[in-house]
Amino acid sequence: MKIVCHRCRKSKIWKLKSGRFRCSNCRTTFLPRIAGVCLSTKIIKEVITEFLLEHSTNVILERVNISKYKLLKLLTLFRIVMAKDTAENFSGIVEVDETYLGGQMKNRRLKEKVKLEALKQGRKKLSGHTTIKQPVFGILCRDGKVWAQLIKNVEAKDLQPLIEDQVIRG
Repeated sequence: MKIVCHRCRKSKIWKLKSGRFRCSNCRTTFLPRIAGVCLSTKIIKEVITEFLLEHSTNVILERVNISKYKLLKLLTLFRIVMAKDTAENFSGIVEVDETYLGGQMKNRRLKEKVKLEALKQGRKKLSGHTTIKQPVFGILCRDGKVWAQLIKNVEAKDLQPLIEDQVIRG
């Protein structure tokens, strides 16, 4: 990405300590525009940190000094870039695994404990009920690409079609 002056469109610029830029031709001080949003690198890094911590828009607005319009535009750009970065299919050496996500029984409210008393942890079935935790299936490629999905059952007949859809035989 080539940074140019907003006023004279020259590309010969200096970077200042504050993270801003100064044009050597017209001496204008400016911030680089990232997809139409003019923000400093420091603020963008703060927004990325808050976004990765999965904070809501209102929480990010409280913590970062930015307008709501710019924040929403920046978050939309992040989501677009993340959607483009997903792998079509996996190839090469892959690893597949399933796990269960959910809190421990000791951390639940008393009313919930009484309702869920008959349910056990893990895959074991007890009186027609299964675990209260949500099963998640994931595929990891050795080059760093990951795919995960919430599933209902962890039986081979349910997982095999998912593997065949996501992995190219090599």
